Amino acid sequence: MNKCSECSGNEFSFDERLGETVCDSCGLVILTNPFEETKRILFDDLGQSNLQPDNGYLGSHIWSTDSTTTSRRHNFRMNQIRGAGVTSSQKQAKTLINMFLSEYEISKSQREVCINMYMRLDNLRLLQGYSIERRAAGITYYFIKDLEIVCSLKQHVKLTDVSMKYIVRVSRICAKHFRKSFVFSNIDVFKETATILDLLNVKDSNFREQCINFVNIVNQKYQALDRNMSKTDIAASVWLCSELTGNEEVTQRGIVRVYPTTEVSIRTATDRLVETWGYEKRDARKMKIEEFV
Repeated sequence: MNKCSECSGNEFSFDERLGETVCDSCGLVILTNPFEETKRILFDDLGQSNLQPDNGYLGSHIWSTDSTTTSRRHNFRMNQIRGAGVTSSQKQAKTLINMFLSEYEISKSQREVCINMYMRLDNLRLLQGYSIERRAAGITYYFIKDLEIVCSLKQHVKLTDVSMKYIVRVSRICAKHFRKSFVFSNIDVFKETATILDLLNVKDSNFREQCINFVNIVNQKYQALDRNMSKTDIAASVWLCSELTGNEEVTQRGIVRVYPTTEVSIRTATDRLVETWGYEKRDARKMKIEEFV
Protein backbone atom coordinates (compact mmCIF):
# COMPACT_ATOMS: atom_id res chain seq x y z
CA MET A 1 0.00 0.00 0.00
CA ASN A 2 1.92 3.05 -1.26
CA LYS A 3 -0.52 5.86 -2.00
CA CYS A 4 -4.19 6.63 -1.51
CA SER A 5 -6.11 6.44 -4.78
CA GLU A 6 -8.24 9.43 -3.76
CA CYS A 7 -5.69 12.03 -2.55
CA SER A 8 -2.30 10.35 -3.13
CA GLY A 9 -1.59 10.50 0.61
CA ASN A 10 0.84 7.98 2.08
CA GLU A 11 -0.18 7.89 5.75
CA PHE A 12 -2.72 5.32 6.92
CA SER A 13 -4.28 4.24 10.19
CA PHE A 14 -5.90 0.95 11.14
CA ASP A 15 -9.13 1.21 13.12
CA GLU A 16 -9.20 -1.92 15.27
CA ARG A 17 -12.81 -1.33 16.28
CA LEU A 18 -14.06 -1.29 12.69
CA GLY A 19 -11.37 -3.45 11.13
CA GLU A 20 -10.65 -0.77 8.52
CA THR A 21 -7.50 0.76 7.11
CA VAL A 22 -8.18 4.45 6.47
CA CYS A 23 -6.26 7.25 4.74
CA ASP A 24 -5.23 9.88 7.31
CA SER A 25 -5.50 12.70 4.77
CA CYS A 26 -8.96 12.26 3.25
CA GLY A 27 -10.58 9.51 5.33
CA LEU A 28 -10.99 7.09 2.45
CA VAL A 29 -11.43 3.47 3.58
CA ILE A 30 -8.59 1.68 1.81
CA LEU A 31 -9.17 -1.82 3.09
CA THR A 32 -11.83 -3.51 5.16
CA ASN A 33 -10.66 -6.69 6.83
CA PRO A 34 -12.25 -7.17 10.24
CA PHE A 35 -10.68 -10.56 10.77
CA GLU A 36 -7.07 -11.40 10.14
CA GLU A 37 -6.51 -13.79 7.28
CA THR A 38 -4.43 -16.52 8.86
CA LYS A 39 -2.52 -19.52 7.57
CA ARG A 40 -1.26 -22.76 9.01
CA ILE A 41 1.64 -25.01 8.22
CA LEU A 42 1.01 -28.41 6.63
CA PHE A 43 3.65 -31.06 6.11
CA ASP A 44 3.58 -33.43 3.16
CA ASP A 45 4.69 -37.09 3.17
CA LEU A 46 8.32 -36.06 2.65
CA GLY A 47 8.26 -33.71 5.63
CA GLN A 48 8.24 -30.52 3.55
CA SER A 49 6.31 -27.59 5.06
CA ASN A 50 3.73 -25.67 3.09
CA LEU A 51 1.51 -22.70 4.03
CA GLN A 52 -2.20 -23.30 3.50
CA PRO A 53 -5.29 -21.07 4.07
CA ASP A 54 -6.70 -20.90 7.56
CA ASN A 55 -10.02 -22.76 7.07
CA GLY A 56 -11.16 -22.04 10.60
CA TYR A 57 -7.86 -21.96 12.48
CA LEU A 58 -6.80 -18.83 14.32
CA GLY A 59 -3.32 -17.35 14.51
CA SER A 60 -0.72 -16.32 11.94
CA HIS A 61 2.49 -18.07 11.08
CA ILE A 62 5.50 -15.98 12.12
CA TRP A 63 8.71 -16.78 10.29
CA SER A 64 11.90 -16.86 12.29
CA THR A 65 13.23 -13.84 10.39
CA ASP A 66 10.27 -11.77 11.61
CA SER A 67 11.12 -12.30 15.25
CA THR A 68 14.78 -11.34 15.26
CA THR A 69 15.92 -8.73 17.74
CA THR A 70 16.88 -6.30 14.97
CA SER A 71 13.51 -6.61 13.28
CA ARG A 72 11.58 -6.14 16.53
CA ARG A 73 13.66 -3.14 17.49
CA HIS A 74 13.20 -1.58 14.06
CA ASN A 75 9.43 -2.07 14.06
CA PHE A 76 9.11 -0.72 17.59
CA ARG A 77 11.13 2.38 16.70
CA MET A 78 9.10 3.03 13.52
CA ASN A 79 5.85 2.80 15.47
CA GLN A 80 7.24 5.29 17.99
CA ILE A 81 8.14 7.76 15.24
CA ARG A 82 4.78 7.45 13.47
CA GLY A 83 2.73 7.92 16.62
CA ALA A 84 4.95 10.29 18.60
CA GLY A 85 2.80 12.46 20.88
CA VAL A 86 -0.49 11.36 19.31
CA THR A 87 -2.93 9.09 21.11
CA SER A 88 -5.06 6.49 19.37
CA SER A 89 -8.19 8.56 20.05
CA GLN A 90 -6.56 11.61 18.46
CA LYS A 91 -5.68 9.54 15.39
CA GLN A 92 -9.29 8.41 15.15
CA ALA A 93 -10.50 12.01 15.53
CA LYS A 94 -8.07 13.13 12.81
CA THR A 95 -9.48 10.53 10.44
CA LEU A 96 -13.08 11.57 11.16
CA ILE A 97 -12.30 15.28 10.78
CA ASN A 98 -10.67 14.64 7.40
CA MET A 99 -13.61 12.50 6.37
CA PHE A 100 -16.26 15.07 7.36
CA LEU A 101 -14.46 18.10 5.92
CA SER A 102 -13.65 16.37 2.63
CA GLU A 103 -17.41 16.34 1.96
CA TYR A 104 -17.30 20.14 1.84
CA GLU A 105 -14.32 20.17 -0.56
CA ILE A 106 -12.11 21.85 2.04
CA SER A 107 -8.40 21.83 1.17
CA LYS A 108 -5.85 19.67 2.95
CA SER A 109 -4.12 22.71 4.50
CA GLN A 110 -7.41 23.94 5.96
CA ARG A 111 -8.20 20.48 7.28
CA GLU A 112 -4.84 20.52 9.06
CA VAL A 113 -5.83 23.80 10.73
CA CYS A 114 -9.01 22.18 12.04
CA ILE A 115 -7.06 19.14 13.27
CA ASN A 116 -4.60 21.40 15.13
CA MET A 117 -7.55 23.18 16.74
CA TYR A 118 -8.91 19.82 17.86
CA MET A 119 -5.54 18.84 19.35
CA ARG A 120 -5.46 22.07 21.38
CA LEU A 121 -8.94 21.49 22.78
CA ASP A 122 -8.22 17.83 23.49
CA ASN A 123 -4.93 18.56 25.26
CA LEU A 124 -6.75 21.12 27.42
CA ARG A 125 -9.40 18.46 28.17
CA LEU A 126 -12.20 20.80 27.14
CA LEU A 127 -14.06 18.07 25.27
CA GLN A 128 -14.14 15.47 28.03
CA GLY A 129 -17.43 13.61 28.31
CA TYR A 130 -18.06 13.53 24.56
CA SER A 131 -17.30 10.61 22.26
CA ILE A 132 -14.73 10.94 19.45
CA GLU A 133 -17.53 11.04 16.87
CA ARG A 134 -19.34 13.86 18.70
CA ARG A 135 -16.12 15.85 19.12
CA ALA A 136 -15.21 15.54 15.44
CA ALA A 137 -18.75 16.43 14.32
CA GLY A 138 -18.90 19.47 16.61
CA ILE A 139 -15.52 20.98 15.79
CA THR A 140 -15.98 20.47 12.04
CA TYR A 141 -19.35 22.24 12.19
CA TYR A 142 -17.77 25.15 14.04
CA PHE A 143 -14.89 25.25 11.55
CA ILE A 144 -17.24 25.25 8.56
CA LYS A 145 -19.32 28.09 10.01
CA ASP A 146 -16.17 30.07 10.83
CA LEU A 147 -15.07 29.75 7.18
CA GLU A 148 -18.52 31.07 6.22
CA ILE A 149 -19.25 28.00 4.11
CA VAL A 150 -22.95 27.46 3.53
CA CYS A 151 -24.01 24.49 5.65
CA SER A 152 -27.18 23.70 7.55
CA LEU A 153 -27.10 21.94 10.90
CA LYS A 154 -29.47 19.26 9.57
CA GLN A 155 -27.11 18.62 6.67
CA HIS A 156 -24.17 18.15 9.05
CA VAL A 157 -26.22 15.84 11.29
CA LYS A 158 -27.02 13.66 8.28
CA LEU A 159 -23.38 13.63 7.17
CA THR A 160 -21.86 12.79 10.56
CA ASP A 161 -24.68 10.66 11.97
CA VAL A 162 -24.31 12.56 15.27
CA SER A 163 -27.26 14.00 17.21
CA MET A 164 -27.94 17.70 16.68
CA LYS A 165 -27.71 18.58 20.37
CA TYR A 166 -24.17 17.18 20.68
CA ILE A 167 -22.96 18.99 17.57
CA VAL A 168 -24.33 22.25 18.97
CA ARG A 169 -22.81 21.72 22.42
CA VAL A 170 -19.32 20.85 21.16
CA SER A 171 -19.32 23.61 18.54
CA ARG A 172 -20.25 26.19 21.18
CA ILE A 173 -17.35 25.00 23.35
CA CYS A 174 -15.10 25.64 20.35
CA ALA A 175 -16.58 29.09 19.73
CA LYS A 176 -16.20 30.06 23.37
CA HIS A 177 -12.58 28.88 23.62
CA PHE A 178 -11.50 30.60 20.41
CA ARG A 179 -13.44 33.76 21.36
CA LYS A 180 -15.64 33.70 18.27
CA SER A 181 -19.09 33.54 19.79
CA PHE A 182 -20.48 35.57 16.88
CA VAL A 183 -20.02 32.54 14.61
CA PHE A 184 -23.32 31.07 15.83
CA SER A 185 -25.24 34.27 16.33
CA ASN A 186 -28.35 34.42 14.18
CA ILE A 187 -27.82 38.18 13.90
CA ASP A 188 -24.61 39.88 12.82
CA VAL A 189 -24.14 41.90 16.00
CA PHE A 190 -21.33 44.02 14.57
CA LYS A 191 -23.33 44.94 11.49
CA GLU A 192 -26.41 45.78 13.57
CA THR A 193 -24.36 47.91 15.97
CA ALA A 194 -22.81 49.83 13.09
CA THR A 195 -26.28 50.26 11.56
CA ILE A 196 -27.67 51.82 14.75
CA LEU A 197 -24.71 54.20 15.03
CA ASP A 198 -25.01 55.16 11.36
CA LEU A 199 -28.75 55.82 11.66
CA LEU A 200 -28.07 58.00 14.69
CA ASN A 201 -25.39 59.77 12.66
CA VAL A 202 -22.73 59.15 15.34
CA LYS A 203 -19.41 60.55 14.10
CA ASP A 204 -17.26 60.13 17.23
CA SER A 205 -14.81 57.39 16.21
CA ASN A 206 -13.71 56.70 19.80
CA PHE A 207 -17.30 56.16 20.95
CA ARG A 208 -18.05 53.96 17.94
CA GLU A 209 -15.07 51.76 18.78
CA GLN A 210 -16.03 51.60 22.47
CA CYS A 211 -19.58 50.73 21.53
CA ILE A 212 -18.62 47.90 19.16
CA ASN A 213 -16.19 46.45 21.73
CA PHE A 214 -18.85 46.64 24.46
CA VAL A 215 -21.47 44.89 22.32
CA ASN A 216 -18.93 42.15 21.52
CA ILE A 217 -18.26 41.60 25.25
CA VAL A 218 -21.99 41.38 25.93
CA ASN A 219 -22.41 38.94 23.06
CA GLN A 220 -19.63 36.70 24.40
CA LYS A 221 -21.23 36.74 27.85
CA TYR A 222 -24.61 35.75 26.41
CA GLN A 223 -23.09 33.00 24.27
CA ALA A 224 -21.44 31.54 27.38
CA LEU A 225 -24.96 31.28 28.81
CA ASP A 226 -26.31 29.75 25.56
CA ARG A 227 -28.24 32.91 24.73
CA ASN A 228 -28.28 34.73 21.41
CA MET A 229 -28.56 38.51 21.27
CA SER A 230 -31.73 39.95 19.81
CA LYS A 231 -31.91 43.29 18.02
CA THR A 232 -33.36 44.80 21.18
CA ASP A 233 -30.39 43.43 23.19
CA ILE A 234 -28.04 45.15 20.74
CA ALA A 235 -29.96 48.41 20.98
CA ALA A 236 -29.91 48.19 24.79
CA SER A 237 -26.15 47.54 24.74
CA VAL A 238 -25.57 50.59 22.55
CA TRP A 239 -27.66 52.77 24.88
CA LEU A 240 -26.00 51.41 28.04
CA CYS A 241 -22.58 52.03 26.49
CA SER A 242 -23.56 55.65 25.95
CA GLU A 243 -24.57 55.89 29.62
CA LEU A 244 -21.33 54.30 30.85
CA THR A 245 -19.17 56.57 28.67
CA GLY A 246 -21.14 59.76 29.30
CA ASN A 247 -22.10 60.15 25.66
CA GLU A 248 -25.31 62.22 25.53
CA GLU A 249 -25.63 61.86 21.77
CA VAL A 250 -27.37 58.48 22.04
CA THR A 251 -30.74 58.25 23.78
CA GLN A 252 -33.45 55.60 24.02
CA ARG A 253 -35.90 57.86 22.21
CA GLY A 254 -33.38 58.50 19.45
CA ILE A 255 -32.76 54.76 18.96
CA VAL A 256 -36.50 54.03 18.80
CA ARG A 257 -36.96 56.64 16.07
CA VAL A 258 -34.52 54.88 13.71
CA TYR A 259 -34.53 51.22 14.83
CA PRO A 260 -37.30 48.59 15.19
CA THR A 261 -37.70 48.48 18.99
CA THR A 262 -39.44 50.35 21.82
CA GLU A 263 -38.24 52.27 24.87
CA VAL A 264 -39.89 49.73 27.18
CA SER A 265 -38.10 46.88 25.38
CA ILE A 266 -34.76 48.69 25.64
CA ARG A 267 -35.22 49.24 29.38
CA THR A 268 -36.22 45.60 29.93
CA ALA A 269 -33.24 44.34 27.93
CA THR A 270 -30.91 46.71 29.82
CA ASP A 271 -32.17 45.41 33.18
CA ARG A 272 -31.53 41.84 32.01
CA LEU A 273 -28.04 42.79 30.83
CA VAL A 274 -27.15 44.45 34.15
CA GLU A 275 -28.48 41.46 36.11
CA THR A 276 -26.34 39.15 33.97
CA TRP A 277 -23.26 40.95 35.32
CA GLY A 278 -24.63 40.74 38.85
CA TYR A 279 -25.02 44.49 39.41
CA GLU A 280 -27.87 46.50 40.85
CA LYS A 281 -29.45 48.81 38.27
CA ARG A 282 -28.92 51.95 40.33
CA ASP A 283 -25.24 51.10 40.86
CA ALA A 284 -24.55 50.20 37.24
CA ARG A 285 -25.57 53.60 35.90
CA LYS A 286 -22.98 55.29 38.15
CA MET A 287 -20.13 53.18 36.77
CA LYS A 288 -17.61 53.91 34.08
CA ILE A 289 -17.44 51.40 31.25
CA GLU A 290 -14.06 50.08 32.47
CA GLU A 291 -15.59 49.30 35.88
CA PHE A 292 -18.64 47.61 34.40
CA VAL A 293 -16.83 45.12 32.15
